[in-house]
Amino acid sequence: RCFPCTELQTIDQIWINASQGRFGFSVQKDIYVQSGGVLDSQIA
Repeated sequence: RCFPCTELQTIDQIWINASQGRFGFSVQKDIYVQSGGVLDSQIA
């Protein structure tokens, strides 16, 4: 099943705001990249 990107972005923003910037999909992505992870261009 597909999940709309706009919905994921909304969830991410709510999560970031509720956690004072400590948690969220984009926060996890940034940590992954900073630790040497490589993003799949079709996903990111």
